Amino acid sequence: MLRLGRMQGLNVIRIQVEMQRAGWKIASGSRRFATKSTATYHLVGAGSGVKCTMQRNDGMTVSTDIPKAVGGTNTAPQPVEVFLSSLCGCELATAQFVARHMKPRMHIEKIEFDVRASRDNAGALQLPLGNPSQPLARLQRIWGEARVYTSGTQDDVDVLAKEVKLRCPIANMTVLSGCALEIEWKKAEDDN
Repeated sequence: MLRLGRMQGLNVIRIQVEMQRAGWKIASGSRRFATKSTATYHLVGAGSGVKCTMQRNDGMTVSTDIPKAVGGTNTAPQPVEVFLSSLCGCELATAQFVARHMKPRMHIEKIEFDVRASRDNAGALQLPLGNPSQPLARLQRIWGEARVYTSGTQDDVDVLAKEVKLRCPIANMTVLSGCALEIEWKKAEDDN
């Protein structure tokens, strides 16, 4: 069973309440959310050693590896780095969708992300195996900054950030896992 600290549990409940207010329906007896349509994703691939390559049906591939110092070949990003890239990419795509539907419409030129994450290594590496008292292996905290290049105001960026955190599938999954997601969204200042 997933054990959350008091504050993490409250954050999960807060996100669920905000999602319900936004029109999402929580499927009974689970943390799944029911919608009118379902997006599905399918990848195939294989791994050897600690390097893994996965492929979409159109041939696009993504690989993960780990550094040589810990037994990898260092030929691709680490899985957690790919996850953080996915979070930023998903938040960017979600932000563009949200911005198009804001009243008035918000134009975003670009968003620059600077993100970091931390986890307790013992959660994945502690021995012996089967030890139920080990820390959770998940990321504990993701933090950083999203600098939004827009003609909108900081208030617009604040609305955008709130909507993105509710609507981005990767951000939503991260928060519901108990990971603290603390990316500060700021309107980028003109360099002139």
